[in-house]
Amino acid sequence: MKPLLPIHLLEKYRDGKASEEEIKRVEDWYESHEKEENPLDELDEQQQWDLGKALYQEIQGQIKPASRFSGVRRWVTIAASIVLIILGGIVFWKFRSQDRAVLAYENTMKNIHRVTLEDGSQVWLYPGAKIDLDADFNQQTRSLRLKGVAFFQIKRDEIRPFRIHSKGLLTQVLGTSFLIDASPVHRSVEVSVLTGKVRLQAEQSQTYIVVHPKQKVYYRKGLETKIYRTPEQDASSVWEKGDFVFDNIPLAEIFQALTQRFGVKFQVENEQIYQCRLTAHLTHQNLPDILEMIAKSLSISYEYDQNHVLFKGPGCSP
Repeated sequence: MKPLLPIHLLEKYRDGKASEEEIKRVEDWYESHEKEENPLDELDEQQQWDLGKALYQEIQGQIKPASRFSGVRRWVTIAASIVLIILGGIVFWKFRSQDRAVLAYENTMKNIHRVTLEDGSQVWLYPGAKIDLDADFNQQTRSLRLKGVAFFQIKRDEIRPFRIHSKGLLTQVLGTSFLIDASPVHRSVEVSVLTGKVRLQAEQSQTYIVVHPKQKVYYRKGLETKIYRTPEQDASSVWEKGDFVFDNIPLAEIFQALTQRFGVKFQVENEQIYQCRLTAHLTHQNLPDILEMIAKSLSISYEYDQNHVLFKGPGCSP
């Protein structure tokens, strides 16, 4: 397999900001794949149609109108957008099992990614997290299955409660925000509520408990489920929103402020990243949104792992 091009180069090509030399590099890379064996040929016609439809829906709105592009160049722009979607960390696919169709999203990268569902609800998938939902999601029901860690911000719907199945636990809400940790490496499921209230029950049980804001529950099959008060420096605190004003502030100072506010620890792969400065007025933002803004503004990347953030990239000159 040929090496992929840098993400920033594909973004510049897609947005029409690449130099002639960069344009040639991208188009030469695209043409070098023309004679390669097409892995899609192994899929049947229906599977190819489903995959194409899914990718088309993803790239709509992500590529700018390119009336000056035609022929090969326009197709390379679309191909670059598809590669950016894949490299962005959300793998999206649709497949058919014997009894139902399933839509699935999986975060294969090392940072947190947001998915907006058809009902308007938003799900932030932690690294390795995956959700499966029926193809008729947002029609008669709103139900999905979670593997891994995800933060949910559910759009309220009085008629169709939102249901999440995770390792034998059923979480049901009308509209609220909460974190679920259903990591395969953990024996229990952890639910932390930020706003609203959540109803929890074992999938085969008729009894349930109600969890309110600043409360947490650990569920494990066969054991009593208890409600605890969420500690101040809990993993769910990264989702508490706040207001921040940075006026030409070095990242080193910004990291200190974010650590004090959210309880996370920051590291850099390159010491020069500390030299970068940032000007931004952030209103009502949670930590993952702030991290995404920093990364895009400074053309660097980050990795998130259990309340530790590692920034990677070229950094800035003093």
